Amino acid sequence: MEARRALHQEMGTTVRTLWATSFPLTSYQRFQLHVHRLRAASGFSTRVLVPQHRRYLECAGPLSELVVYEGHAVYLPHFTPQGHPNGATRVNDLGLADALTEQLDALDTAALALDVFARPHR
Repeated sequence: MEARRALHQEMGTTVRTLWATSFPLTSYQRFQLHVHRLRAASGFSTRVLVPQHRRYLECAGPLSELVVYEGHAVYLPHFTPQGHPNGATRVNDLGLADALTEQLDALDTAALALDVFARPHR
């Protein structure tokens, strides 16, 4: 993971994770928390968006996972029924990528630091 972070630094990209989780944590979410802790130890930023800070965005259903490259594109990852990565759909829309970046910046501000969220889940 540290090598991946160094590669992103060399490329000039900033990787931030905004994790939208729910309560109580399922076994899989506890696993995700562990992975996010490892990523944080390698220098990646992860913040946690708890349900009360995103309810207004989930009127039609839970938020989908997405990857935004500011000023470039948006990726919508696909997963197998078992939860394994299975490619992604790339959306080449600069306006969408920039608008999503602004929205994610605002959500990131409202989110909890990973270590604050993780304290009661040790």
